[in-house]
Amino acid sequence: MAMPPNSITTPSLHEKWSKAKKAAKKAAEALDKKNSDQKKKQAKAFKELSKNNFNKDLGPNLDKWVKLYPEYPKMDKLHSGSINGALVAYIKGTKDSDLDEDIQKPLVKTLKEIIKEQSTRANTAETLIDSDLDLAIKESKKKIPPPIVVFQHPDIMRPVLAQTGKLENVQVDGKLSLEVIIGDNEILSKFSEDSDYANQSGKIKKEGNFNKLVETIAAALKVVDKNVSKGKSLAAQEKGFLAIV
Repeated sequence: MAMPPNSITTPSLHEKWSKAKKAAKKAAEALDKKNSDQKKKQAKAFKELSKNNFNKDLGPNLDKWVKLYPEYPKMDKLHSGSINGALVAYIKGTKDSDLDEDIQKPLVKTLKEIIKEQSTRANTAETLIDSDLDLAIKESKKKIPPPIVVFQHPDIMRPVLAQTGKLENVQVDGKLSLEVIIGDNEILSKFSEDSDYANQSGKIKKEGNFNKLVETIAAALKVVDKNVSKGKSLAAQEKGFLAIV
């Protein structure tokens, strides 16, 4: 089993979240002391928030996600499900709590940073797994090597929208999964040696250039957004965009 690289493990997001909670608890206690609050309202508010809202195993799941490497489908399921669900719930719970605003803000800031960093790590993990030639070499020892995965992404619009930023005139709903796989046995059987399969699959993946595809789609989406702002037909723009995609 391949070891997860430092780029998706360091620094620990679990530890970052734990430190943020400890700082918030300390700040709540300090504010009660400053206000001479015998009822300790802020400390109680934090305790209630921890008990009623911070109960979705965010930290343990962040650690579990790393340990699932290189099983990307399982990693993606955990990230898009339990981890993202907890982050959204924690942010809402914090904002709806009775904590002082100055205590809420650092917690929300940390949670938003974890959302961004975890998304980056997920994309990094996927890229590394897809380009792992060691795994490809092991599979190529079969009579017919495994299919060559040029592209495989559960939602290509995620990295696309990360590049476009906020769109003012169009809204992108749903997911757009993408798979480009060479699975023709006649082609694959020509790679008789381990090195042939590794070299050729590596070249094919490199020529595929996933990042370039994302850039192309993002650029096309920006053009659609700009054209709609000029009063051009949304239906016509959608048709042109789909033709490019």
